[in-house]
Amino acid sequence: MNILNNGRFGMAAGMSGTMRAAIEKAADYVANRQQFGNKICSYSTIQEKLFRMCMLQYVTESMGYMVSGNMDRGYVDFQLEAAISKVYASEDAWYVVDEAIQILDGMGFMRSAGLERVLRDLRILRIFEGTNDILRLFIALTGLQLTGSHLNKLQKAFKNPTANLGFILEEGFRRAKRVIGLSSPPSLSDHIHPKFSDSGAVVSSNIEKSLAININVLMNFIIL
Repeated sequence: MNILNNGRFGMAAGMSGTMRAAIEKAADYVANRQQFGNKICSYSTIQEKLFRMCMLQYVTESMGYMVSGNMDRGYVDFQLEAAISKVYASEDAWYVVDEAIQILDGMGFMRSAGLERVLRDLRILRIFEGTNDILRLFIALTGLQLTGSHLNKLQKAFKNPTANLGFILEEGFRRAKRVIGLSSPPSLSDHIHPKFSDSGAVVSSNIEKSLAININVLMNFIIL
C-alpha cells in the first residue's frame, strides 16, 4: 500500500510540472499569434482557457505539497489524500494538455509542438496506480465509514433505549438542529488564510451537507 501511496503522491507532483510546461507553450503561442488583426491573447475565450488551466495546475501542485508535507511530518496514514490527488492530477493534466493543443490549433498536432505525445501518454495515468473508477469508490467509502460506525452504535442503542436514553436524545437533538438549519458546521478559520474565509465557509457548509447525505444513504442499508 505504501508503494501505491508513493506512486499516487508522485503523480500529483509530476503532473503539476507537465501542466506547467503545457501552459507555457500555450501562453507563448497566444502572445505571438495574430487573428483578425489582434493577438489572440486579447480574446476572452483564450483568456478563460488559460485562467482555468493555471487554476488546475495550481491546485494540483498544492495537493502535491500538502501530501508531501504530511509525509515530512511523519504521518503514515495519507492514503486518502494520495488517492484524491492521483484522481485529480491525472484527469486535470489531460484537460490542460488537451486545451493547450486546442489553443495551438493545428500546430498542436505537430510533433514539433511536443504536445501530441504528452496527451497520448497521459491516458495511462487514469489506469495505473489504481484506476480512477476504483479510487473514487475508495474515497466515497472512506467518507461513509465514520458515519456508518456512528449509525451502528445508534442501532445498538435502540435495542436497549432505557440504558442509552442520553445518547439517543443527543442524536435526536443533533438531527433536529440539522433539519431546521441550526447546526454548526466545522470551522476552518484556524487552517486557512483570512483572505479565503468566504471559501472556507462554503467548504464548511458542504461538509455539513455531506454528513446529512451520508446519513440518508446509509439509512437505506441500516434499519434503526
